[in-house]
Amino acid sequence: MNITLISPYPDLFAYGIRILSACLKKNNHNVKIIFLPNGIGVNYSEKMLDALVELSADSDLNAISLMTDFLSKAIQISEYLRAKTSVPILWGGIHTMLCPTQCLKYADMICEGEGEDAFVELANRLEAGEKNPQVAGIRYQDSETTNISQRSLILDLDSLPFPDYAFDNQFILDDRGVRLMNAEILTKYNTGMYATIATRGCPFSCTYCCNSTFNSINPKCSTVRRRGIENLLLELVWAKENIPNIDRIALFDDAFMTYSKKSIEQFCEGYQTRVGLPLNIGGMTPTTFDKEKLGLLVGAGLNVVRMGIQSGSDRTKKLYGRNYSNNTVIKAAHGINSFKDIIMVPAYDIIIDNPWEKREDLVEKLMLLSELPLPFMLNIFSLTLYPGSKLYEIAQESGLLETNPKVVEKNYLIVKNVYLNKLFILLNQYSRIGWRISPKMMNLLTNPWMSKVGISWSFYVLLKLGALVARAFWVVFRIKASWNAISSGQWFRIIKYLKQF
Repeated sequence: MNITLISPYPDLFAYGIRILSACLKKNNHNVKIIFLPNGIGVNYSEKMLDALVELSADSDLNAISLMTDFLSKAIQISEYLRAKTSVPILWGGIHTMLCPTQCLKYADMICEGEGEDAFVELANRLEAGEKNPQVAGIRYQDSETTNISQRSLILDLDSLPFPDYAFDNQFILDDRGVRLMNAEILTKYNTGMYATIATRGCPFSCTYCCNSTFNSINPKCSTVRRRGIENLLLELVWAKENIPNIDRIALFDDAFMTYSKKSIEQFCEGYQTRVGLPLNIGGMTPTTFDKEKLGLLVGAGLNVVRMGIQSGSDRTKKLYGRNYSNNTVIKAAHGINSFKDIIMVPAYDIIIDNPWEKREDLVEKLMLLSELPLPFMLNIFSLTLYPGSKLYEIAQESGLLETNPKVVEKNYLIVKNVYLNKLFILLNQYSRIGWRISPKMMNLLTNPWMSKVGISWSFYVLLKLGALVARAFWVVFRIKASWNAISSGQWFRIIKYLKQF
């Protein structure tokens, strides 16, 4: 069977699609992957969509992977394909699990849950001539076949093949037209990074996250399923030997730090001797942080650390389902900071533009950040209420969506242009080069009376001018660091520094 997998994401990592392709190929299906890497909120041109139709002309089934932020892209692609061809369209990915009814307005069928086994069974039975075969995890538009049985989670993650990076069946469709994938294109979009995932499932149920919904639909989702360490190392060795221009590895896990100390010791020993590339681990939280484990990973090559803080307000943390104290955050930050001479500047995630937060909640968050050890960077996100999440349900019940629909349809990277948000940006400008806005100064900047009479704004302007000086120091620091990286051949650092200018 000829199957076309379509990725609307802005990079070419596409871990889920690449795994699906490998599974389908293993079952003797012909698979083509088409990447359409436009940014969030940017529509495709008619020329690009015509090229997509032509490129998928021999397909028996078109499949699109989507997250909520890329819903409009999936709709645009599906409507255009349906107008030009009669090939059935399958949707899969996070959004189909959150909003199946909505997705079936645009797709002929959707995959609910993990798709590897369901997709392979569907393809096998379609190829055998069955029409709308009843496959656990697959739901159709046809009203007579809307009730589906839930498919079991894949417990043995080591049974899955490695992601498909074969260039001969992959195409990119961007402003330069249609091109067969090659090493130069892959390196341009993924900047030399190879990303994979070692675990599935999340032990937490943060209300703004899709995992809260998955955990409620299937409680087994909250159980972390882990790949064997040897299986993970085999993939990384394979990637290093077979994918051109890889100069660093990233593990995009929610729960990598939940591996036991013994497993992390095994990973570090194998990684250092068999892979030996700089390592990036995201998904760390204040409650999963473990200084001893982090030390082992740093010794094996870890140099990029990211931790989710999200809020410093007890009231907001309760709303988010984030059960930890600010002292836990500070302790974790100090633990990370103890490796500051070895790792790059750590990144901490925070969420703002929360319609339920009051001024005092934001001030608590700013005060917490002003106490953290330097240097650090902030990844500042505007709260987006994703349909299907617990927070979205709360917004529905309170009537918020009727009065403020933009809390859903927005770019989570663009924050409101208001004073307190400016303070988060200002603090980030200082903290990333190791300059501190002290708790005392932050108190002056957020004092209600001083803000009312304009004194706080005057302090802000002065600090903003100081930020220009800080920027100059930062540029000098980056130039010096880039020169050191060139001297030692650490090209991954050079690329990262250039992207930050």
